[in-house]
Amino acid sequence: NGADDAVELKLLAEHVSGPFSARLNLITERAMSDGADWEDEYAARFMWRANETFALGLEAFGEIDADAHAVGPRATFRIGEATVGHGYLVGMDEAGADSQFRLGVEWSP
Repeated sequence: NGADDAVELKLLAEHVSGPFSARLNLITERAMSDGADWEDEYAARFMWRANETFALGLEAFGEIDADAHAVGPRATFRIGEATVGHGYLVGMDEAGADSQFRLGVEWSP
């Protein structure tokens, strides 16, 4: 679609201990054009599973070089084979005007 080719590296780490889980995704990307810089991002999620149906936690996303971050609560509900997750992210720093509601549905047979 006319964009420069890019190199992207990702590290995904997750740790589960009893009802608690922590996930960290580090991302760095660089366009293959002359003079391009590396762009660093992250996504993190900390969850507490109350039971087999409900979990509550906190998630954060950000672009480090742009000083743009968003953080907020997250809740998930399991309904049969589907998991519905929803949350609200509050934009901070350069992303102050970018608050958002999030809704996701996962299906795993």
